Amino acid sequence: MPPKVTPHCLPHTYASLLLQQGESIVYVRRQLGYASIQLTVDTYGKWLPMGNKAAVDRLDTVASVVRHK
Repeated sequence: MPPKVTPHCLPHTYASLLLQQGESIVYVRRQLGYASIQLTVDTYGKWLPMGNKAAVDRLDTVASVVRHK
């Protein structure tokens, strides 16, 4: 591996490649073993196609409203 590439880089590369190929954020979350979909979106949301990111953003809004009730 090149000197700047560490083992820590591998899951990030894997996740970003999956998302670029159209895999769902839920699938990527499960592959990485993250407990929270929010952590996954916050970390890898930039790799989501804009249509999907907008849907996730809408879910954030709904979740926020539900938490505040």
